[in-house]
Amino acid sequence: MSDELKHDRGAFFRVTQELHDRWMRRCHREDTPSDPAAAVQLERALRRTGSV
Repeated sequence: MSDELKHDRGAFFRVTQELHDRWMRRCHREDTPSDPAAAVQLERALRRTGSV
């Protein structure tokens, strides 16, 4: 974890939550095709946080 994130863990988790929320909204919208690139980005972000 970078020093910036250590200093502001709250902001880091807000960003992580925002990524998750966006992905969930995108997944549940029937008119939007799934986006594999976004899934990969989310998976990488979650791995960085240790959530996966």
